[in-house]
Amino acid sequence: MVKRLAVAISIIAAVAPLAAQAPVPSAPVLVAQQSIPIEKPDKLDDWAKLFVSGQWGDLQSDVRKTLDSSQFGRAVGSNPTALIHKFNFRENYYRIMFLSTFRRPEGELFQFLVYDPSLPPFSNRLPGVKQLFDVFLTTVPDASLKTSYLSTQQSNPLLEKIPAFFKMIDLAQLAKLDFLQLHPNAAPATLFIHISRVNLPFDRASIAISDEASQTAPLDSGKLITNSAALRDDLSLRTARGSRCATLVASCLDEAIQDELGSGAGVICSLPRLTAAEVAECAQAPIQPVRLQCQIVKRMKHAYDEVVGKAADCPPGTGQDFRPVVEVEEAFKNLVAASAKTVQAKKDATYENVPLEHVSLGALATVMLATSGDTRIKMDSGKLVSDPLTGTLAAAVVNYHPRAFDPKSLEITPGERFRLFGGVAVSPEFGLVAGIGYSLWRGVSMNLGVGALRVNTFKRGDTLDPMSNTPKNPKDPFRDGFAGVAFFGFGYNF
Repeated sequence: MVKRLAVAISIIAAVAPLAAQAPVPSAPVLVAQQSIPIEKPDKLDDWAKLFVSGQWGDLQSDVRKTLDSSQFGRAVGSNPTALIHKFNFRENYYRIMFLSTFRRPEGELFQFLVYDPSLPPFSNRLPGVKQLFDVFLTTVPDASLKTSYLSTQQSNPLLEKIPAFFKMIDLAQLAKLDFLQLHPNAAPATLFIHISRVNLPFDRASIAISDEASQTAPLDSGKLITNSAALRDDLSLRTARGSRCATLVASCLDEAIQDELGSGAGVICSLPRLTAAEVAECAQAPIQPVRLQCQIVKRMKHAYDEVVGKAADCPPGTGQDFRPVVEVEEAFKNLVAASAKTVQAKKDATYENVPLEHVSLGALATVMLATSGDTRIKMDSGKLVSDPLTGTLAAAVVNYHPRAFDPKSLEITPGERFRLFGGVAVSPEFGLVAGIGYSLWRGVSMNLGVGALRVNTFKRGDTLDPMSNTPKNPKDPFRDGFAGVAFFGFGYNF
């Protein structure tokens, strides 16, 4: 019975992992959009710096503190009563994503898992969950994110080890025994939070994730001021050279930009300020870079109209060629248009979704400390003689870890270290064993246990007395007996 059962299990375990699995897509479903005020507008850049500098613990702690659900007072969107997602870092795993330009001006997408207690640094392993939350963070309301998931189911490595486990056991000998076994108006220092739920089809899978994010970068006032002055000087030497009107237009357009950004002295051109209506019109733009661009463009229009319409260097009715003037204006318009650029980045990642394990397979190589029970005997020159159980005991065991563990964690965890075990002794005799073990290193443990071994013992009427130790039935001199053993030694995991 045992032999047939064990062989069947071995065949199933060997064949099952061979089945090919096709990737199954998962679509993130938006469940909430929220916003909170933050003290530092560059909070996301700070997180990016913690990430690239390897300060994982500080990063995890600050993200959890910032997203503390007690801070959320409203949802983002047209519906003020929309559901607020309550972050629970002890029950849910969150994949955090955001764009940062602190290291790459063209934009860089960061993504990492957050959980409480903190995960191993830069972990990409999930403990067999069927649900994950994506959290896209931005300080710019026009940001967008596209994400795709592909899950490929993986075989259970424990099943793959079963054939080797049963190979340790001589099933023919064992069979002698009868065992049975979204998009609002932005305010400075506001963090917009987009939360999506991802239902994962398999609790044991390799997950390929592709993210693509884009957003308007904050307008760099200092860079625009520098580039405007450089463009003014370049145009004066080239496009505007020989045209006093074009040269003056270049100077006044630069002054309009400098003055609107709070840098210009305003001593060359007498430029009118924006009217209240114009400021209000620009304030309707949803994001800061577009609002500031709007104001600069209107200020430049005032400068152009003022110079071309009133300046003595641009007299009307003289037939002057205004082509250089138009080209100067166009060059400044292009400069301002490019000042609030869109940054975007793609990032591919592979995650492992693997259930935490309670069971592992192993082998024991131990020393027997004490024995009890039936006397083990053997035949020697036709006589029954004692054959005591001494020396080593080897066994194939199943380990049970009361506290689940990840066998591929970077460092061995307490759950992996401590185990209870039970199994089959394979030498010096077959039997059952059980005990406790503690791993010193991954894959190697110290074990203390007891066992009941099947031994050859003498039949009724036979004796080990040297004067009468000839068995009554020399062709079948033994009966099954059982000896108890206590042992201590090393264990090895498959």
